[in-house]
Amino acid sequence: MRNSPAFQMADVVPLTDDCTAYNLRIPEAESMRFNISNDGSPAAIVALLMARTVDALHPDAENPPVVAMCVNQRKALRASLAHQSLVGDVRLPYRRRMRELPF
Repeated sequence: MRNSPAFQMADVVPLTDDCTAYNLRIPEAESMRFNISNDGSPAAIVALLMARTVDALHPDAENPPVVAMCVNQRKALRASLAHQSLVGDVRLPYRRRMRELPF
């Protein structure tokens, strides 16, 4: 998966001054019940929702959506006081076969 091409929103939806941004507000208790019942973390569930949204809007895109989720690696590296940026990312590709999975 490393350096594999991913669907680029900017290639099909250029940013202009008249773009519309939507804010979604989800009740925390309801969201956590959903996450727990689906064995997911809030970040993973939001990543899946974003990928499914992009895929639904652009189902014939040549490359799949890939969500890059930030990960603070300080604890894993036992360097909680490090001044360097120890934040990396985990790439979550949304494969075509995932379309059919229940959610």
